[in-house]
Amino acid sequence: MFNSVIGSLVIVAAAHGIPIDGAIATIVVLYIFKIGINVLCKYTEPESERKQGKNNNS
Repeated sequence: MFNSVIGSLVIVAAAHGIPIDGAIATIVVLYIFKIGINVLCKYTEPESERKQGKNNNS
């Protein structure tokens, strides 16, 4: 899955005249994946854990 996303990123960048190395494309894809997982985890966190976290921080 990641190989196809990385390959697509390299091809799209090359089509627009931006030379991008596969290693840089890998870092970009993994960073976007990390952000997506973080958003998913915060979005699916149960409401009870959110309230407990706020009470523990104050």
